[in-house]
Amino acid sequence: MLKAGEICDDGIAGDFEGCLDDCTGEYPGWHCSGGNQFNPSICLEQCNDGIITTSEDCEDGNVVNGDGCSASCLYEVGWDCTGAIPDVCTPRCGDGI
Repeated sequence: MLKAGEICDDGIAGDFEGCLDDCTGEYPGWHCSGGNQFNPSICLEQCNDGIITTSEDCEDGNVVNGDGCSASCLYEVGWDCTGAIPDVCTPRCGDGI
């Protein structure tokens, strides 16, 4: 349940799971919603927000598949990517794809 002064409360202690340990905000790259007396806040990593979080490979600034960095921020087969933000990917020649 969210109490006075809490922005989120996911019920999880520890770093990088979405909600700060003191419940005053979200870790960069995450978004939390909800939270009431019966349910904790739900915190999800935000793809294409310019921050690479634990389950993301890349950030290319769009939600398009087929350009090397998928809409879920994972590298796609057959592409070479820079690893920078924004990630720039080019088709890999000679891979048979």
